[in-house]
Amino acid sequence: MLKTQKPSKSENFLKKSRENFDTGNWAEASGYYNAAVSRYYYCLYEKAIYIAKAKGFYKPPELDKGTHNIFIENFQKNVFDKLEPDDVTWLSKFSGLKKCRVKADYFEESCFTDKQQFNLGFKYFFTEINRILDKLAC
Repeated sequence: MLKTQKPSKSENFLKKSRENFDTGNWAEASGYYNAAVSRYYYCLYEKAIYIAKAKGFYKPPELDKGTHNIFIENFQKNVFDKLEPDDVTWLSKFSGLKKCRVKADYFEESCFTDKQQFNLGFKYFFTEINRILDKLAC
C-alpha cells in the first residue's frame, strides 16, 4: 500500500491560496463582490508567502506592525529584479488590492455594486498579479 506524502508546510500556503481562489470564484459568481475581493486578495497573499518561503526571503511578521504592508514591500523588493518591466508595473498594484480588501472587510459601504465595477476596479488587476505569481511559484 502506498502512503500519500503530506504536503510541506510551505505547500500548505498554496493549498490555502487555491481554497481562497475557489471561494472567490463562488462569491463573484454569486454577486458577493466584497467577499470575492477578500478571498481573491488572500489567494494572492498566501501564494506570495509560499513564493517567499520557497525562495528563502520570507520574514515572519511582527504582530504589532502593518504585517501585510511590510510583507508586500519586502516581497516586491525581492522579486522585482526577476520580472519583466510590465510585470513589475502589474505587481506594484498588489498594495492597492490590499486597500480594496480592507474596505471590503471593514467598511460599511460596498467596494463594488456591480460586475463591471468589480472587473474594472479589482478583478483585472487580480488576474494579472495572479498570473505573475503563478510564474514565480514554478
